[in-house]
Amino acid sequence: MDVNYRESISPVERLAICLRFLVTGDSYRIIGTVPSVAQAIWDCLVGEYMPVPKEEDWRTIAAEFLERWNFPNCLGSIDEKHVEIQAPPCSGSQFYNYKGTYSVVLLAVVDAIYCFHVVDVGAYGKGSDGGTLRDSPGLCLWPGTSGWHPGDSTTCITPWG
Repeated sequence: MDVNYRESISPVERLAICLRFLVTGDSYRIIGTVPSVAQAIWDCLVGEYMPVPKEEDWRTIAAEFLERWNFPNCLGSIDEKHVEIQAPPCSGSQFYNYKGTYSVVLLAVVDAIYCFHVVDVGAYGKGSDGGTLRDSPGLCLWPGTSGWHPGDSTTCITPWG
């Protein structure tokens, strides 16, 4: 939307700014465009490339784990990764992690052939890995399922259901 004193940033320019920021981590005065563009990209692609797994999907994943890895009732392998970032302005210690860097946390669940089925990005780096898992909106997908999600020492092998 244009204002009296300047033209608005075009959609093509907004996309270019967002992609450059995501690739380089550079700081911008117009950083406000990055979250809105990233959200628009997610909203357009999530339904096709990251649909919410249904009960039948979990059953298929469990069957693949049994066939490929001889691991019965496994609903996916889960892990978290701290993705290092530049400290956002005025963020205090929210993103400061135990490794002494600033980060956001990527939490993911993959199937037996390493395809992503659940992704949660953006938890503050200061939280514990177990806390990130506990607070993840993705957990709402699992109650009522009967199976396991193996992970590392912070996520452990956890029964759901």
